[in-house]
Amino acid sequence: MQAKILAILSIIGIIVLVGIVFWAENAQIYLWNSLRPLEQVSEGLNIISTVVVLLLSLGLFAISLKAYGKNNSNRFLLLSLAFGIMFAKFLIKLLDFFYSPGYFFSQAAQNVFDFFVLIALFSSLINKG
Repeated sequence: MQAKILAILSIIGIIVLVGIVFWAENAQIYLWNSLRPLEQVSEGLNIISTVVVLLLSLGLFAISLKAYGKNNSNRFLLLSLAFGIMFAKFLIKLLDFFYSPGYFFSQAAQNVFDFFVLIALFSSLINKG
């Protein structure tokens, strides 16, 4: 009985998703147009938010290094690595604003940094020591 209900709900979900896609393709005003004002505000605050995240990642890097010094746990070392990579990413991003107005540090390169941050965070979660 549960499998039958699950199958029916799955079919209904697929029909609803297909309907949303067709509606969005045919709509005069796209769904993401409502996000345009927020995107414009965030573009204006891009350098400020980058500096704030840079300082936060530096602070978290220092705190996690201090915790590693007290505890000598590999978890804190991996957390320090993650926050260090994040600090490096935002430092490069900030330098990119001033030296090559946002053209050097591409989104693909930023994704590589994010990938390594996620690997370090995941490793710190599953690490037993």
